[in-house]
Amino acid sequence: MDDRRCWRWDRDRHWAIDRVAAAYRVHAPEGLEVSVVAMLRLTPERELTMDGRSTYFIAGRDEMYDFPFFQALWLRHPERLAARVTADTESALTWFEQYETPEKCLERLKSPERNGVGVGKPVHAQAVAVLEAAR
Repeated sequence: MDDRRCWRWDRDRHWAIDRVAAAYRVHAPEGLEVSVVAMLRLTPERELTMDGRSTYFIAGRDEMYDFPFFQALWLRHPERLAARVTADTESALTWFEQYETPEKCLERLKSPERNGVGVGKPVHAQAVAVLEAAR
């Protein structure tokens, strides 16, 4: 299995966490993926993913920041790639607005169009209970 290098930034809102994560496989650094993830704190020790999206997807691209490894070594203008990743990540931060209150989270959790816990699962019911208590 390929090891992964990950960096993340969390904005802790006590009941929820807004997370920005960047990751690539050690043996494939050319496959950088940056994502935004809405997390719910079920207990002090347990978090649940409500939803997540790649920043390139939010920016309207069908591909991640993929560039051939040897090209990366010779990249004449790496600042262009860095600027693209930064701009996409900054613009993706507004995605968190749909999860900014317990009420909005409850509404979003009804949707099967998320990349998180499935509707009807026991942990989904637990998430709904936590959010209703947080109102």
